[in-house]
Amino acid sequence: MKINTYMIAAIVIHLVLLLIFFFGNEIDGLAYIVLIGFLLNLIGVVLIVTDKPKSGAITFIVGSLFYIPIGLIGIWGGKLVLDEV
Repeated sequence: MKINTYMIAAIVIHLVLLLIFFFGNEIDGLAYIVLIGFLLNLIGVVLIVTDKPKSGAITFIVGSLFYIPIGLIGIWGGKLVLDEV
C-alpha cells in the first residue's frame, strides 16, 4: 500500500502549520494540539507503510481532524487508502 499524494500534501501543510505555531508565536496550548495531530499523521503513515493500511488510514484521518478545514486534504487521502483495503 502506498501513501497517496493527498496524504503527502497534508503532511507538508501540517508540518508548515506546526512550524508556524512553534516558531512564529509564543508556544501555547494550541501549538501542542497541532503537534498531537501531526504525530498522529506520522504514526498513520508508518502503519500504512508497515502493512497495516486500515489502522494507518484511520489514525491519519484522526490526526487530520485537528486541522479542519485544511485537514480535509488528509481526510480525503486517508479515505482513499481505506477504499483500497
